[in-house]
Amino acid sequence: MNDKQKAHIISIIDRASSKMHTKYKKGTQEHSGHLWEVDGIIDMIIEESIDSLVYAYTLKDQLEKLGVKTGKIVENE
Repeated sequence: MNDKQKAHIISIIDRASSKMHTKYKKGTQEHSGHLWEVDGIIDMIIEESIDSLVYAYTLKDQLEKLGVKTGKIVENE
C-alpha cells in the first residue's frame, strides 16, 4: 500500500468512526434497553438492507450510463 492509499483508508476510517459515534450516541438516547426489545427490529434491519442494495444497484446503473466503469456484480443464475 502506498502513502496515498494509506491516507485514503485513514480518511475513510476517521469519517466512518465519527458518523458511527454520532449515530450510536443518538440511538442510545432514543432507544435504551436490549435490541431484541425494539418492536419490529428484524423487519427494520431487513428493510434497511434492501434499501442499501437498491441504492447500490441504482448508483451502479447511473454511473455506467455516464460511462464510468464500476466492475461486474456476480449474479446467481
